[in-house]
Amino acid sequence: MANTNIDAKAGLMARASLAANSVMAVSAVTAADGWRFTRRTSTGATAVNNKSTDPVVYPNTWVRLTRVGNTITAYHSTDGVTWVMTGTPQAITLPATLYIGMAVSSHNTTATTTAQFRNFQG
Repeated sequence: MANTNIDAKAGLMARASLAANSVMAVSAVTAADGWRFTRRTSTGATAVNNKSTDPVVYPNTWVRLTRVGNTITAYHSTDGVTWVMTGTPQAITLPATLYIGMAVSSHNTTATTTAQFRNFQG
């Protein structure tokens, strides 16, 4: 992942809609500042982050996002076998059908960032 900002990140996102202010949850890894569980629990609300400063060793980074009912949990791993929760599971009301995909953010208005994804499983 290109380091355009300490908070540049890449990961998995689930959204209620494609609107910019949609309810959403993200499990991500940053370019230089650990792991994140980011979510917006109501349309238009400010996104909230949980941060884990567990070591990130590229390219050995895995992220996972799970949903059980309305509980969303983010996980991270350095081997794809042993998973650690990133922050606390959150109750988020989401529709039965979600938009799910890979997300990348440069956190830099003058630069774009790139990330490579492998082994995506839905």
